[in-house]
Amino acid sequence: MKSLGRKSFALCLAMSALFISSCNNVSKPSKVTISCVGSVTEIVKGDTLQFTASIEPAKADQKVIWSVANISGAASISESGLLTASSVGNVNVIATSYADNNIKATYPLIIKENIIKPTSITLSCEKEVLEVGDEVSMSVSVTPENADKSVTYSTSDASIVSINNNGDMVALKAGTVTITATSSVDNSIKGTKDITVNTPFSWDDVEVSTHEQYRNATKGDKIKVKGKVTYIAPASNGKINYYLQEKTAGYYVYQQDASLAVEVGKSYEVGGEFDYYNGAYEVKNVDYVKELSDEIRISTTTINTKNFNSAEDMVSFYGAMCKITDAEIVSNGANASKAYNVTVKANEKTIDIRVDKALLGDTEFANITNTFSNLEVGQDITVTGIMTQFGFGGKKVNPQIQITKASDLSYVELENDAKLDLAVKNLKLANSSVNGEAITLPATGKFSTAITWASGDTSVVSDAGVVTKPSRTKDVTMTATVKLGALSKTKEIKVTIFGNDDTVYENIHTFDLEDALPAEKYGCSASKPSYSIKTGDDVTLGKPTQMKWELKNTLIAVGGDDHVNGGFGMRSKIGTDQAKCPEIILKQDAKFDMFEFSCATYGTHDLGSQFKISYSNDSGATWVDGDRIF
Repeated sequence: MKSLGRKSFALCLAMSALFISSCNNVSKPSKVTISCVGSVTEIVKGDTLQFTASIEPAKADQKVIWSVANISGAASISESGLLTASSVGNVNVIATSYADNNIKATYPLIIKENIIKPTSITLSCEKEVLEVGDEVSMSVSVTPENADKSVTYSTSDASIVSINNNGDMVALKAGTVTITATSSVDNSIKGTKDITVNTPFSWDDVEVSTHEQYRNATKGDKIKVKGKVTYIAPASNGKINYYLQEKTAGYYVYQQDASLAVEVGKSYEVGGEFDYYNGAYEVKNVDYVKELSDEIRISTTTINTKNFNSAEDMVSFYGAMCKITDAEIVSNGANASKAYNVTVKANEKTIDIRVDKALLGDTEFANITNTFSNLEVGQDITVTGIMTQFGFGGKKVNPQIQITKASDLSYVELENDAKLDLAVKNLKLANSSVNGEAITLPATGKFSTAITWASGDTSVVSDAGVVTKPSRTKDVTMTATVKLGALSKTKEIKVTIFGNDDTVYENIHTFDLEDALPAEKYGCSASKPSYSIKTGDDVTLGKPTQMKWELKNTLIAVGGDDHVNGGFGMRSKIGTDQAKCPEIILKQDAKFDMFEFSCATYGTHDLGSQFKISYSNDSGATWVDGDRIF
């Protein structure tokens, strides 16, 4: 038994030695190496990256433990070495030997945002034309909008314009450069912008414009004028309007800051921008006013012998003091409260005297209006004012004399015989009585004249104007005796008294516009929506049978303020040029005994409008005026 025991022990020792010899074949790790496909050092946030590790010596245990040290970014890594980037910044990937945790390796990695490269770059800045010394910034926009917007700027000539990488530019000298912005992530993508630099603007470098240059300037042009101040309108909201004049040429300065003060009678150079508005030539946005030591001479032009109703002929006097002498008042609008015209005539031509409270101020407006209110149509006046012109909406402009002082309006006090003549001339009555209403017969007239009346048929109209309707419509002549002191004159005025029995007349045609096309813009009927003086502006309307009418300088529009349901009427634009006055012409033959119409005038042309009826017996070849003018 002992002998057997010794043999068994020996066998165990032999097996143990064999085992120890087998374990000594595994080497200790001495170095860890980390690698990835492409040996990348950067990764986009949200992406993954597979890492592998190798341990030296090759016979050492190759198992590692993966970890990440988040420095400024963040990432996670799996047991197999698959890294997921979760936050932008720097991280270190660490592989530690499983057999010996003192043996490890570090792999630095940068995590970046997902960068979208732009396909185009567009440059913009607040202005592309600079003056030396200007400092402006350039900015960029990219396509697509979510692409990387970082760029580097460059200039084709840094001596003209310098620019930094923030896009801040400085204009250094006159010239033209090209600014280029290059994408920071793709230098093949660029955008450019040309910048022009001018020398600084100085009014000292601008020549004074002649009156012709002033009138022919383009809107927005820098313009300098000079002259003596002839009139300054009252300031409003810190702004002033005024007129300058040199010799016979005038200039209008609009809405100048009142802090740039000027005085009537002093001479100045004035610089601003040119504008043309509804017939007015203006210097506005004034930023240069220089008082001149030398006095500028001016003169007032008497226009009686000139073609003063022509804008073309009078434009050279625009803005200058002009005078019209012994001109007859044609119409007097002095009953208006804000602005009005008084039309005067001399040498068979007319022009408007403009009276505007906004330009004059309350006191001067009241003084001028008080004087005009005491003047009658037909009286002669002499007026000095500023030649202006007006044409609303860009239409043909009309010359006007803008009066600025009541002392510039004079007239000769009339003798009694002249007053009587005017009183008789201006006397008027209602033209008709339709429903039996009395004819109002004034007992007093202009210049405190006394008036008595006598009827040509007292069975129809009494001497007091009481009407008794006849069976058929009848004209009655009313005779007025007008007295002023010991002087007297008579005037006959014919009135129409409509009869009781309308059935004695057969209605041939009624032109009441009820069949006109509906109203469109501004309440004007599409049948005739605009004023026109063209021959051939015909409409075919009326009842019971439609007839052709020609409407010259006349439109069809809704009356009153109701542009939807209001009744249509014809609206004509009157004027002093007879060739352009409105005409309403029946363009086909018709036989009738009576013509009935309703007509009204509005505006400031009291007694300045006349209405007459003409007829033709030869289809319009010749015309005969009726015996009455309304």
